[in-house]
Amino acid sequence: LDGTLPAAPQWLPDGKRLSFVERDGKGETATTSLVLFDAAAGARTVLAVEQRLPAFPAAKPGLPDERVRVADPVWAPDASAALLSSGRSLFLLDAKSGALRRLTNSPSADEDPQFSPDGRRVAFVRDHDLYVADVATGAETRLPFDGGPERYNGVLDWVYREELADADTRAVVCSPDGRAIALLSLDEKGVPRYPIVDWTAVQPPTENQLYPKPGDPSPQASLRVVRLPDGLPAAETRLALPPDAYLPRLGWTPDGRVWFESLDRLQTRLALNVLVEGRPREILVEEDKAWINLEGEPLFLPDGRFVWSSEKGGRRALYLHAADGRELRPLVAGPFEVTSLLSAGPDGVVYVANAPTVRERQLF
Repeated sequence: LDGTLPAAPQWLPDGKRLSFVERDGKGETATTSLVLFDAAAGARTVLAVEQRLPAFPAAKPGLPDERVRVADPVWAPDASAALLSSGRSLFLLDAKSGALRRLTNSPSADEDPQFSPDGRRVAFVRDHDLYVADVATGAETRLPFDGGPERYNGVLDWVYREELADADTRAVVCSPDGRAIALLSLDEKGVPRYPIVDWTAVQPPTENQLYPKPGDPSPQASLRVVRLPDGLPAAETRLALPPDAYLPRLGWTPDGRVWFESLDRLQTRLALNVLVEGRPREILVEEDKAWINLEGEPLFLPDGRFVWSSEKGGRRALYLHAADGRELRPLVAGPFEVTSLLSAGPDGVVYVANAPTVRERQLF
């Protein structure tokens, strides 16, 4: 019952190795290491020790040098490199040599980085706008958006972070072929500001948080899809949701269709939509006069069918639906709650439920 547990465990895309962050020691001598673990051989390799990584000069005078952190690495599709962050810029760590290379150089925070499926590009958000960086050259392209203090592109605001998101919620998602990006865009113009004072400082600074109280306007949500051919950037599709509607989840089907959920402000009507020739088509609607809990997202199969999580029967269960939204059959249902859906494939699903008793959480 002593020591520190490994943090941020994740499988590499090859499915054979996993990485985790290991902390050792206390005080000034403590180290934080990024470790690779071969599951079959049981062999472990320390890829990088955070305290031994070099510091990089800041992009702007007056800012402190940038120290790269090994927490939450983002792995390339071929597992050849991991994206690390300093809190501002992004860096590439070579999985074989351990060499560290700077990818971006910004005084602002480059957030939510992710590789394109082919590994050639990295998409990230800076100053509420979307950027794409070429991995080989580091050349950056800002997509033709309008991000700023009152327009969040690819960023979750307070309402979404606190009320609608879970650990896996993304506001930017690359298409399976890497040729397009779908993202959430939030217009905050009508949202009131709420002052937050940092009373720990000698001269307390104030930050204005965009915070709608009951009855105030919520952020206006839009879905934006940008096509990314070899000549960046390309055509954009923009779909504005009705006022006071939320867009809590979005993604791509395996065959390259954009899907998204829309939710009314009272959380009594939830719809699953797909884009067909740039127009939304509702394929599934759930309504409850009291409240609809959000739980994960639909998981699509290669043939277009999808697994949907729902409480419509009184307990959360899993249902199999056709590509057009028709319910085919209950997939997992019983005198228990499905607490999370982990994966779905042609042969079945992996999920967690409070069975055989409500005191337990078991993997099925």
